[in-house]
Amino acid sequence: MSKIAVCIQGGGSRGLYSAEPLDLLNENGIVPTEVFGTSCGSIMGLNYVSGDLKRNRAMALILSSDKDYFNPFDIFSKKKTMFDYDHLIFELGKSKDLPFSFDKFASNPAKFYAVVSSCVDGKTHYLEKNEKSFLPGAIAASAALPLTSYPVYVDGVPYLDGGITCPIGYKKAMEDGCDKIIVIATRARGYRKGNMKAIQWRLVKRMYHDFPVWLKSYERNCEIYNEEMDELDKLVDEGKVFCLYPSIPPSVGHAEKDAEKLNVLMDQGKNDALSALPRLKEYLSK
Repeated sequence: MSKIAVCIQGGGSRGLYSAEPLDLLNENGIVPTEVFGTSCGSIMGLNYVSGDLKRNRAMALILSSDKDYFNPFDIFSKKKTMFDYDHLIFELGKSKDLPFSFDKFASNPAKFYAVVSSCVDGKTHYLEKNEKSFLPGAIAASAALPLTSYPVYVDGVPYLDGGITCPIGYKKAMEDGCDKIIVIATRARGYRKGNMKAIQWRLVKRMYHDFPVWLKSYERNCEIYNEEMDELDKLVDEGKVFCLYPSIPPSVGHAEKDAEKLNVLMDQGKNDALSALPRLKEYLSK
């Protein structure tokens, strides 16, 4: 029996591209052994692992106007982040408007990893869902975009956005022996990052000066991203990995508030996934 991994890329609101493709995997009985969520991809992965169909789409539209979830000024408060993950996971998850299946999430035998970047050693760490601190700690850490959040401490270790050191978790899936790897990318194939802007680098150095090793990794972020995407494209061409790329480059902001733009992006993800489904089933059958 194949050992299947599903790897979900992030990118702020751009990560919502994966909402419908993940539902389609569930609807077609494609059961993963391991799930890797990076940044926003870890948030999308929650509802995939819990089997809450359509919740990612509903969540996106609710959060687009939820001031309790996103408040830029909260970074100057005790929260030290613009995003409130306690509100996202527990308050909304236990509400009647956006209930989350906590029991199904916990009982799903699939391993679920939130991909994070350690501020201590500057390397990629994979935080597992069976740890008590996973909700909301690991999710908040994975999605802690630089300049929108101070480091998130999980079990005493400070972390930031997983995408800094690991844009997509396919390498760990290969190391774990997964022979079928499904990647949901949130950038069109061929996209590569340009050089970091000088003002961005100055701000990041000032904000995270206590973590010099992590800063070295952040300085190489564009290089890391481009090398990993080069390798991913090669693996896809060789038939070793299946990747769903957006057919049209997403054009939403990192914290997009326009519900119409978000719906267009999620519709695009749905259409792309439906179009790719026969190829995915062929890949899984080999």
